[in-house]
Amino acid sequence: MPPDAILASRDFFALAAGMKAAGIDVELAARQAGIEVPLEDFRPEEFRPELIARLWEAAFRITGNPTIPALIGARVPIGAYRVIDYLGWACPDVASGFRELARYFSLITEQAEWHIDEASPSVVVTLVSHSPDDARRTNQLQYTLGVTLGRFQQAALGPFVPERLELNMSEPPDTTIHREVFRCPIVYDAHRTAIVIARDVWELPLAGAAPELRSMLERHASELLARRDDGDSLARVRAAIRTELPKGPPKLETIAASVAMSSRTLQRRLGDAATSFQSLVEDERCEAAKSYLERPDLAVGEVAYLLGYSEPSAFARAFKRWTGMSPRAYRDSPS
Repeated sequence: MPPDAILASRDFFALAAGMKAAGIDVELAARQAGIEVPLEDFRPEEFRPELIARLWEAAFRITGNPTIPALIGARVPIGAYRVIDYLGWACPDVASGFRELARYFSLITEQAEWHIDEASPSVVVTLVSHSPDDARRTNQLQYTLGVTLGRFQQAALGPFVPERLELNMSEPPDTTIHREVFRCPIVYDAHRTAIVIARDVWELPLAGAAPELRSMLERHASELLARRDDGDSLARVRAAIRTELPKGPPKLETIAASVAMSSRTLQRRLGDAATSFQSLVEDERCEAAKSYLERPDLAVGEVAYLLGYSEPSAFARAFKRWTGMSPRAYRDSPS
């Protein structure tokens, strides 16, 4: 299973566990999502990414409550997110727990990321979603906040009560679940989604602090991150670029979304691989052009169109820059 599919399948099972703990008939939701076997018999290799969206749709149909993601998130059992859950629990205080969460959050999802600003009198922890769909972004933000605040409420040795929570969403008709789950003042229609935390709360110790365990889990998380980064990321990006070529010059934002990364993450990955987005686009266009030109049934103008060029002349100039010869000369050259 590709790394992005593994991440999504873990998120799916964590979501299902949270739904069950929140009192939702998860087997009914699974059937409505198109899963014909009991969830306990559903194997990860049978997972398909669209099942997450379907499970959310079923949860909304069953509950009729647009704030249910927050409650589901708060009820996700400790351990559902594996090493990240245990690593956060083993940290000495809230501050280090949030720092580890931000550092390794891409092991859970690449559709969102945390940013921590400790320069102000109060610490601001911002949650940024990269979902292109407004409804899914709102679901993701509520769910992620439910999971995260729930974890720190359980782990902190003292009341974990932020100064306020700013939500980049409209105020729902009923805020009962938000008030129950978030347990702090809420500002709706904010320009960002952020947790504002006073210094004394930021420095609260955590009940599960375990330095040796934390060190071991950090090494494991770093290894997982390195293995994933060294995996098939570039191959997936190249494949996504090839798919987009006939539509015109591929855009970084579009390709990042198609491989479940943020634009920033994709740029970082490409930098780590000593390449750039534009270089990959040029490489894929060149290789695709050579492949198309080897087909006698395609005219040069058709090849230009398949590569997203509006004019054959623009394609000819680019091809000569890549190979040192014109498309016709390349086609006529001995193989």
